[in-house]
Amino acid sequence: MSRSAEPIAARFVVLFTCRPPGTAIPGRFRGPPHARGQWFTIDIHCHVRSGKATEMVEGNEAVSRWYLETQASPESREINRQNAIRTNLQSVSAEQRIADMDHMGIDIQAISPAPRQTYYGADADLGLAVSRQINDDIAEMCGRFPDRFIGLGTVPFQAPELAVAELDRLHRSLGFRGIEIMTHVAG
Repeated sequence: MSRSAEPIAARFVVLFTCRPPGTAIPGRFRGPPHARGQWFTIDIHCHVRSGKATEMVEGNEAVSRWYLETQASPESREINRQNAIRTNLQSVSAEQRIADMDHMGIDIQAISPAPRQTYYGADADLGLAVSRQINDDIAEMCGRFPDRFIGLGTVPFQAPELAVAELDRLHRSLGFRGIEIMTHVAG
């Protein structure tokens, strides 16, 4: 049976990985880089960082500091600090991300905001502004490479009416498939 003749459910499999782009996965794929099997592989756990959104909250400690930086134990804060360094690769270009995807055998990434960039602690107007900036940056990447990226956005949960409006924009205007929701509004 040819790949196109298979039932669609038989052609799709989900790969869940928390590894940032550029991280080798030893032994994960047989053959040389770019080797593809019969399965279509979607990485559903990929984050992207918006430099513009970071600039928008720079200097506002109440907003720019992540909840876990202030409320976690010293040991957890150290682990989070190390993870922040490791996941700095979330800032790589779309082209580098695609090269890494090809090397790892990933067909599509569902990209969502970096967890530190939900900015639920911002006031309503700033929360909406940074959410829109992050979502626009993700939409730009998805628009340039629609066969490789699917967008997942963020909304300002601290302002429910604005969150609903941004969710509507994500769906109707940007074509996003969903949003990232943190465990609580404090991040």
